[in-house]
Amino acid sequence: MHEFGWSWTDWDKLATGSLAGHVIECGTQATGGLFTDWERVPGWDDMGFPIVECEASGESFVLTKPDNTGGLVEPATVAEQVIYEIGDPAAYLLPDVNCDFRNVTLAQDGPHRVRVSGARGRPAPATYKVSATFSDGWRVLSTVMIGGADAARKAQRVGESILQRTRRMFAEKGWADYSETSLEVLGAESTYGPHAYCPYTRGHSQDCRQTCVARGAGVAGTRDCPLGHRHGARPHRFCRRPGLAFACCAPVFFPDGQKSCESNCQCGRPAAAI
Repeated sequence: MHEFGWSWTDWDKLATGSLAGHVIECGTQATGGLFTDWERVPGWDDMGFPIVECEASGESFVLTKPDNTGGLVEPATVAEQVIYEIGDPAAYLLPDVNCDFRNVTLAQDGPHRVRVSGARGRPAPATYKVSATFSDGWRVLSTVMIGGADAARKAQRVGESILQRTRRMFAEKGWADYSETSLEVLGAESTYGPHAYCPYTRGHSQDCRQTCVARGAGVAGTRDCPLGHRHGARPHRFCRRPGLAFACCAPVFFPDGQKSCESNCQCGRPAAAI
């Protein structure tokens, strides 16, 4: 507003400027970082932050990124950010303007350049939206990693026992019960309830396939998924030879007793169940 001399009642210009800020507020999300077709986004390790080229007319702006950086700027990547967290696209309420993004258009304007136009504005709301915090008790979040055969059912029982034990402690001290509890077994689709498709882990009867999966999962921690990878589980079986172990990102178990180690290990020893 200061740079171009816009007034507080230039509603369309304010809407365009607000849309520009909205698109770039989450950084590289606008340059491919949150793109549905993420496979097409190059250079995740050096993704360029978005740049907005504004114009005095307030009719449009161009979104781009620094040259020679990773990421992808095209209408689809920008569109996903335009509709991100806006609620009603016909009435995106801001303190200075009521934005209407229903007729926004996105056009490729060169390599990694997208022109955004069509934002419209109406007078600002008579009231402000306020986000406030207040004291309303305490919330505790605890995560426990459970391993072993039937890990999902075991985790459910462990969680239930924690609640039962702490409830008993509350009662002994004369304290009130929890106002709300939530127990979720991560990785077992517990949030789907009766619609869970794969509630428990499954194994394979052949050691060679398990070893292949375990080794592939270990490599993924350093080679794949550059925006984040968590690798913290351990295998159900391991070779007895000192220093040899295979990491696995999901528990897979063999219930059939001892099997010899994979042939290319050449240790000649049986594998042992943990």
